[in-house]
Order: sequence, then structure tokens, then C-alpha cells
Amino acid sequence: MRAEAVRDQALRHATAWAVLVMTLSSAAFLAYLALYRAAPADGLPRVEILYAACQVLPYGLVGAVLVAKRPDLPFGWLLSLAALSLVIMVAVMGPAIWALETGHGSQLAVWGLTVGALAFVPVALQGLINVRFPSGRPSGRAGRLLDRVLCWGIVLVLVAGMLGDTTIGAVYPDGVPGGAERFVDGTPVVAVGNALSLAVPVVILLGVLAGLGVVVRCVRAEGLERKQLEWRAAGVVAALVMFPFAVTDGLPDWVAGVEPLLFVATLAVPVLRYDLWAIDTLIRRSASYTLGAGASGTVFENLVRAVAEMLRLPFVAVLHRDRVLASYGYECGRLERWPLVDHGEQVGTLVAAPRRGLSALDARDRQVLATVAQLVAGSVRAEALTADLLDARQRMVSAREEERRRLRRELHDGLGPLLTGLGLNLDAAQSYLQRDPARAASCLGNAKEASALVIGSLREVVYGLRPPALDDLGLVGALRLQVNRIAGDAGVSLELQAPDRLALPAAVEVAAFRTVVEAVTNAVRHSSGSRITVEIVPGPDDLTVTVCDDGATTEPWRPGVGLTGMRERAAELGGTFRAGPTPEGGRISAAYPLTRVPA
Repeated sequence: MRAEAVRDQALRHATAWAVLVMTLSSAAFLAYLALYRAAPADGLPRVEILYAACQVLPYGLVGAVLVAKRPDLPFGWLLSLAALSLVIMVAVMGPAIWALETGHGSQLAVWGLTVGALAFVPVALQGLINVRFPSGRPSGRAGRLLDRVLCWGIVLVLVAGMLGDTTIGAVYPDGVPGGAERFVDGTPVVAVGNALSLAVPVVILLGVLAGLGVVVRCVRAEGLERKQLEWRAAGVVAALVMFPFAVTDGLPDWVAGVEPLLFVATLAVPVLRYDLWAIDTLIRRSASYTLGAGASGTVFENLVRAVAEMLRLPFVAVLHRDRVLASYGYECGRLERWPLVDHGEQVGTLVAAPRRGLSALDARDRQVLATVAQLVAGSVRAEALTADLLDARQRMVSAREEERRRLRRELHDGLGPLLTGLGLNLDAAQSYLQRDPARAASCLGNAKEASALVIGSLREVVYGLRPPALDDLGLVGALRLQVNRIAGDAGVSLELQAPDRLALPAAVEVAAFRTVVEAVTNAVRHSSGSRITVEIVPGPDDLTVTVCDDGATTEPWRPGVGLTGMRERAAELGGTFRAGPTPEGGRISAAYPLTRVPA
């Protein structure tokens, strides 16, 4: 996770890094030109100075551009590192050579000459870039192994150059002026360093293999990846053609500057022209935000944060209907939208704003955001289902509490006074029984009326919990008794189509009964039709209830208390509910699952 933190800081300061690299590379280029003009014929070979100058400027400039434009890919950072190695080399070796030439040499100046080993870094980093092109990561087990060997090979060669005297001998083949020495000179350490320098041709050979790997992957690739690889493969082939002439000094000095230009050109064009954003980098980055130390936020919040930071967009958000699942930044400018489609159904929207100062997103950013939209659609559906489940659970808990409150109110305000009156009448009848039998009989009559009211009120409470007819007659029998009475009182013809016996969970029975009764009542009250059809169809997984009438209407239905109650009953059981006018008349349909339903 520490590596992710370093990467995060690097991406945040990519622009500042690009400006720094560009400035230092330009200054180093001028310094190399000055050294080239002033180099004596018997000193540091002029062709090596020219080659370093031809490397530092294109590597630095192109590396800075790639860091600024595509900071998530390693290519700009590796080019910048190559340029900075040449900057350090001229910044240290220049003063060291001046000190030795003017008689001010010391052990420190001789150590400064060993920094010349950094001249090897740009060539070695070419191999790393080829291994990681175009995705930014090595492909396959062989690619990962080659990447690691190249990294350790570069470190080994640099250590060898610092300990050995090869680079010192390249500058002063006849010995260091003034006889200055390092404290390790004349010891076995120098011999060990020179022996380790044998790794140089090995690393160069591995770099050649990495270049050939680009050519092989280009031949095997298709589509966009092949277009990306064609440019780099062309650069590899051209470099391989020039390689034998370069090592045999068979080319003019000015040709030495062609190879670095060719390399950076064939790298920068596919990176800037084609979509080389690594989607897996976005996923790894958002995962690091979620799993890292001190992590906060949901997966969606961290994903939109990663997208916004890596594309440098001021605002990115994921929406589900009108609800914001996650957002990062501040909304500004004209927003662009991408539908989140899962299994053919739009489940949300990905929203992004263009960079400040631009009126629209460019084509590469749109491609990345479209790919992100495809990746997160399934997760948005799952998040939405989870949110709906939580909402349904909260509504169920609220409904349960409301039901308890209703029972308490009915028992306290309805049965309570009736039972109190019953008790008072019985007490009065007892007191008047001996001395006023007529008045006692009157009190007993009042008590009997109160008991009848108590029984009636109690039946209403019981019916509110579960209609007793369901236990006595079953769902179909209870419906026939209830809906035939409702339709008969209104003079409407009613047909009930249902099996004679149904074995259903208690919760489904109650929901189906109340839905049918409410739907028939609505049809009698609000429809102009003369016929109502009730159909109950049990299936292997659910029970479907349909109520239709022949009252034609073209106006949409306004959801009232009745429709809302029917919809909520279906939702509580995880079912579906549809209601509205049709060309044939009004239609209400509900489906209740028969599995995992509380009894």
C-alpha cells in the first residue's frame, strides 16, 4: 500500500514533475553541447558527448509530455528517469573533469568520474519500456521475469560502474591527472566492480530480446493493440538494423542522434494517438483506496475518485435514477453522460464534466469513460438492489410499528371504554339487585349491549390482522363470499377464475385477498364497466392475481391510498405490481413469490 501512496503523490504532482524534467533536460542539453565543443581530442570521446546530448533533450521533453498527458502509464516516468540520469551525469562529471584538469583534483573528483556509469541507464530503460508496452505492465510470465531481470541488471551495472575503474579509464585512458585516487583503488573491490561490468552486454542483449518481443506481439495482436504495437515494432526493427553499424563505428557521428529520436517518436505517437489508458490501473487504484490503510468510502466513491484523478476531470458521478450513488469533485460546465446498461436494462448513468477551460471531453477520455460504464453497470444494479432491499426493510419495520400503534389505539380507544362501561354496569346491577330489581335489570341490559359492542370491535381488530374467512373457507372461498357481495350490491357482473383449493403461505394469502378485494372495490367505485374478471393463477414460483374490468378509459390512473397499499404489499413480499388502463379496460396485476416468504 505504500507503493500506491507514492504513486498517488506522483500523479498529483505530475505537472510539476514534467516542468522540472523539461527545464533540467534543456539545461543539460546546453551543457553537453558546451562540453562537446570544449572536449580535447585526447579526452572524453566527442561522439559519446554528442550521443548523450541527443538523448537528454528528446528523452526529457517527450518524457515530460507523457507524464503530463498520461501520468498513469510508466513510459513518461521511465523516459524522465533516463533524462535525469544524464542530467546528473553532466552535473557531476563536468565539475569533476574541470577540477582534475585545473589541478584541483581530489578523491571526490575521481568518484565523480564514476557517475559516467549512468550513461548506460537510457539504453537499459529502453528494454523496460519495450517489455511493458503498450499496457504499462509486462505481459505473461516470461515478460514479468524479463522485467525483473532487467531491473536488477541495471542496478548491478550501476554498482559495477561505481566500484570499478572502467568509466575512469574511458575519460583518462592514460591515468587521472595529478595521480588522484579513490580509497578503493588498488584493492580487490575494483576487480570485483570490473568483473560485474560484464553484465553490461547481458543487459543489452535482454533489451534486444524485449524489443523482439514487441515485434512478436505486434504480429500476433489484432485491432487497436496492433495499431499501438506497429509504431514501437517499427522503431525496434530500425534500431536493430542500425545496431551492427553503431557498435562497429561504421556510421557518422551525427547518426548517433537518430536512434534516440526514433525511439521516443515511435513511443510517443501510439501513446498520444491511441487509447493507452490502462483500465486495470483504474481498478487497482480504486481498490487501493478501498483497502488501504485509513481507507474510507464505498467502492463506487473510490472508483469515481480514481477516474477523476487519473483523467484529471473536475467532476465524475454515478447515478441510479435520481439518486447519486457516488460523486467526486464539483459539478461545472456541460456534463456528458454514459448509460449503465446491464442485461439490456439501463440501471444508472455515469456523468463527467470536461476539464476546466475545455467545452467537451476528448475522444480518448470518452473511450475510457465508456469502458468504465460497461465495467460498473453490474455493480450499480447490485448496489441498487441492495438499496431497494434496505428501503423495503425499513418500510416493513415502519409498517409493523404503525400496525402496533393502530392496535394499541383501537384497544385503548375502542375496547377500553367499552370494557370499562361493561364493568360499571355490572357493578351497578349488583348493587341494585336486592333493593331495585328493575334498575338492576336495566343495568344488565346496558352491560349486554356493551358486550355486543366489545365483540364487534374485537372482530374488527381480528379482521384487520387476518380475515377469519381465510381460515374457515380458504382464499378462494373467502374471496367468493366477499367480492360477490361487493359486486352484487353494485349490480356488476363478476367472474372469479381460480382453482378450488390453494395451499399458500399465510402472508401471500392475506396479500392476495386484500389486493383482490381492494381492486374489485376500486372497479365498482371508479369504473364505468359492467363486468369484472378476477383470475388467480398459481405457478411453480409465484402466485399471480389479475383483476380486470371492461370500463374503457384513456386517462392515466392517479395512485391513491388503495393502489399504494396494493403496491406496498407486493413489495413487502418481494413481488411485483402493475396497474393502469388498457384498451379493453382497467387492469391490476400482482405477482407474489411462493419461496422464501414468511409464513
